[in-house]
Amino acid sequence: MATTTPDLSLDYARALAAFVQRGDEGALMEAAALGRRALEAGLGVLDVVQCHHAALAGLPGTGLPATNGKGSALEASATFLCESLATFDMAQRGFREISGSVARMVEFNAVVVHELRTPLTSIVTSLGLLEEILGGGSPGGATARLLANLRAGADILRARTADLQDLVGFQAGILRLRPRPADPSRIVQDCAQRMEPEFEKAGVRLRVKVEPAVPRITADPDRIDQVVTNLLHNALKYGAGGGAVDLRLSRGPRAVIIEVRDYGSGVSAWDRARVFQPHVRGSTVKPGIPGMGIGLALASELTRQHRGTLELESEENKGSTFRVELPLDSGEGIPEREAS
Repeated sequence: MATTTPDLSLDYARALAAFVQRGDEGALMEAAALGRRALEAGLGVLDVVQCHHAALAGLPGTGLPATNGKGSALEASATFLCESLATFDMAQRGFREISGSVARMVEFNAVVVHELRTPLTSIVTSLGLLEEILGGGSPGGATARLLANLRAGADILRARTADLQDLVGFQAGILRLRPRPADPSRIVQDCAQRMEPEFEKAGVRLRVKVEPAVPRITADPDRIDQVVTNLLHNALKYGAGGGAVDLRLSRGPRAVIIEVRDYGSGVSAWDRARVFQPHVRGSTVKPGIPGMGIGLALASELTRQHRGTLELESEENKGSTFRVELPLDSGEGIPEREAS
């Protein structure tokens, strides 16, 4: 903000004097504007009160009747102060409303997770028993295909439920990290190997490039694996049209760098500004593409919890690159804890 605190104090004293001495309604309206300026400058209620007291001390005859015909100067100054603090009161009410909305959303998500996990566990267990009873069916037969479809659907539901559970975790401030010495090369290669069948099934080439001598870092390898997995799933869903996805690991001057690049339709400027927000999906996403808008939000939060950054570079019709940077000293300040 261009206006400094001294400027604010001078303007406050001038407007207060105008209101106390002449009953200037314009000065009273300025009180509200001064309150907004104080809030934007990062000042608090006590700062405004201190500014008021300093301005009041500079007024002549504050114990005498005011010339504005509206009572004593002190009464008029109190009216001015209340008006200047009105913005803080509105901001506090807004904060309470937002906090309440967030709390209700977290509670709702927690209930949804519980309601999904209970029947899903029964479905997965029953499916396993059914596979044992039927012996998987003859290869290529109708029974084998149906069982495979059921298993694939159950796995998708389980992954979605796990993502939603993690979303609830970091919204509630209980997302747990377990940092320890981790090998980024191993994490990236294991993740690529595990997801290779999905890429082959979709007809998309997954090209992996891991630079040699990338150092170990202190991190939660399971959570970093989750970040890479979510980014690869995102690339497979939205960038499959490009025919290939690149997964790269390298060492920067101060960080380990993981990049996932696709050659699909890219992300619009409007969506780039909100793509890491929970429950947000691209405005041009085709109806047939599944998802709840959780994967990128989780990846961003997990990266932040590791003191890292996740950024997106994209151009429409030319693909997207998601770039994760994990500090080489990422172990500092990441004790085993519940993330906040």
